[in-house]
Amino acid sequence: MSGLGERVSRRSFLSVVAWLCVGGVIGASGFWSVTRLLTDQVSGDPSSAQTTVLSAEGELSRSEALRGVLRVEDSGEFRLSGSGTITWRDPADLIAVESGNTILELDLHPVVAIEGQVPMFRDLAQGDSGPDVRQLQEFLRIRGFFEGELDGRFGLATTSAVKLWQRELGQSRPQGTVSAGSVVALGDLPADFRYPEPVDVGAAFVAGDVLVVGRGHDGEMFVEVPESRLGDFGLGTRASISAADAGQVEAVVSRLGTSDGEIGVVLEPARGRFCDVLQCASLTPSVPLTVTVDFEIIPAITGVIIPASALRTQPDETLAVLLDTGELVPVMKKASDRGLVIVDGIAAGHRVVIG
Repeated sequence: MSGLGERVSRRSFLSVVAWLCVGGVIGASGFWSVTRLLTDQVSGDPSSAQTTVLSAEGELSRSEALRGVLRVEDSGEFRLSGSGTITWRDPADLIAVESGNTILELDLHPVVAIEGQVPMFRDLAQGDSGPDVRQLQEFLRIRGFFEGELDGRFGLATTSAVKLWQRELGQSRPQGTVSAGSVVALGDLPADFRYPEPVDVGAAFVAGDVLVVGRGHDGEMFVEVPESRLGDFGLGTRASISAADAGQVEAVVSRLGTSDGEIGVVLEPARGRFCDVLQCASLTPSVPLTVTVDFEIIPAITGVIIPASALRTQPDETLAVLLDTGELVPVMKKASDRGLVIVDGIAAGHRVVIG
């Protein structure tokens, strides 16, 4: 609104004021919220060619809605050292797995998830030793079945603990051995996983096939922003994210970023995770979720509003306004946007000189 910084006619200035007072849309989706601003306030003195405006109580705010994309990366594939026909799997698209959960059944026998990094690649029985045995012992201890030393040796204590665990699983004649394919180590648990497409009830499963794919806990929300506008979306800018059939997530701009060669900003949730609220179950790296992101470019702030062109910079770099009485009043700028400012230092109802 460069016209506010120059001498303007009463008619042209009132046209600008009327446009502001109805909350004109700025750009694609920006919005002014101005209350009781400059209503019938312009006064021109023909003898001095001086234009004044009446300071008024009001509110400044601006928000902007843009399209955001949530991508969730896979954290890794987990394979099973067992074969058979899949007789049960969780029907959910995304499953939350804790140590000890049955992740599916092969030939009516459960496949149990445990925490750990070592693949459960072989049959384990009394006399075996190794890091996979120690991993099994750690699982059995957490479950309350094993009280011996975590030495990686499959001895009598480990055999007894395995039998107790197998009874809990419903085996009427526990053997005290662990067959390849009955246990799968899925890294750090709890965590979220999805089945790859071939894993379904009735399908044949071959040893070495991918059983589940790990899902990253936190998705990354990217919003494309024109490079010339990045200054409006600085670090810490607040935003509200909404998607169809989901609630809202409050977020903040955490950094600049790029996606598919485009420049923009990356958001992080103000608390928790995006997928705690948004529907992430069907997401894959190639199938993101599109959402609406409402940015709070200028948080709502109330106070005395005047045109920015009424501000005068003093020799000591402080700001002041000139009243129609000739008095120069020091002020402090609290907020500004596109030609308007909220100031401390004067009350509503004073006529200030523009330009």
